Amino acid sequence: MLNQKTRQIFEKNGGVLTLPKALEYGLSKEGVRKMYLRGELEKVHAGVYTLKNDLPDELLLLQTVYPKGVLSHESAAALYGFTSFTPTEPIFSFPQGYKLYRNSELVIAPYFVSREQYQTGIEEVQTWEGNPILAYNPEKTLVDLARSRYTLPLIFEEAMQGYFALGDVNVERLLGYAQQFGVLDKVKKEMTVYA
Repeated sequence: MLNQKTRQIFEKNGGVLTLPKALEYGLSKEGVRKMYLRGELEKVHAGVYTLKNDLPDELLLLQTVYPKGVLSHESAAALYGFTSFTPTEPIFSFPQGYKLYRNSELVIAPYFVSREQYQTGIEEVQTWEGNPILAYNPEKTLVDLARSRYTLPLIFEEAMQGYFALGDVNVERLLGYAQQFGVLDKVKKEMTVYA
């Protein structure tokens, strides 16, 4: 049976624990292996564990399995509360050339972007459960929606409206990203409606 200390370690880490993190907390590789063999832990990916029959923070789990992934597009807009649409497969952006290991049980919608696009606007944000993950800042998220040929115009409009409804906006950064990534006219046009 799983001891209280181990349960607390998992809870402190959003229900997701990597083997290196377990070692930092004083758990041994052999101890983790035995808990797994006894059926107390589920191995969701190489070196990534969750408690058996527990529902971990999905976004944290995906970020742990795909550490180079940055929450983006409609998924980031939903996390920020800009849109009521949440994709069934969370969207993460990766740098071009990154070899993505596919886990059949952990489904994501990957976007592969240039290094410049990938590195611009990354911030640490809180998931709905309060755990830290990497996501693009609100302004980069809106520009990504404007650039994507897969984003429905209605979702982009709703996201822009949601962004400006918050009141805490950075128009200079939004326009800077829009200029940098070639969607300035599209963003300005939408701003005239909501700003």
